[in-house]
Amino acid sequence: MQKQDMIYEDFMEDRAIKMCKDDELNYSVYVQVFTTDNLPFSPITGDKKHIFFDYDQAATDGVAISDVCGNKFNQVTQKYEVTDHTYVVGKVVKQSLPEDKALLLMKKAAHNIIAELNKPVLMSKTQHCHIADYYENKKLSSQTKGFKKIAIASIHKLIRTMYALISNNQLYDYDVAKHNQKRLLS
Repeated sequence: MQKQDMIYEDFMEDRAIKMCKDDELNYSVYVQVFTTDNLPFSPITGDKKHIFFDYDQAATDGVAISDVCGNKFNQVTQKYEVTDHTYVVGKVVKQSLPEDKALLLMKKAAHNIIAELNKPVLMSKTQHCHIADYYENKKLSSQTKGFKKIAIASIHKLIRTMYALISNNQLYDYDVAKHNQKRLLS
């Protein structure tokens, strides 16, 4: 890793912003990540799959958003966590730019990164859930008006599903759950 010199440091929307250059005039921008953000990595696996942060939206024509630094793996919780030193990292694509032009490109990228980190994640109300399907099917096929037993059975299914997801370190997938449910019923 090359030595980097800090050329700009400030705060945007209460986030630390650092802009650096190395000996070969390559520029990098670092934008601080908070725990309440739309995380740029998966807390379960540490990778960039199945996340809401869009690296392409955060990038600009002159700056590629490439990485995250400082997200630490917690041995106790078995998750990747945000620390005070977690940053989204962007690199200026063009080589040997004058410092003032590189600063302008990096500031624009910092604004885009912050917008992406602050982006509200709205979960769709139409997400399928095999437990809700189970509840609705049982409710429709029931001859009585009491639904307590159906609700308890659904909660039991929810607990078993949550236990399986946590113990296998997986995210919920409707298709997999439906397949497993059919496999268990046959």
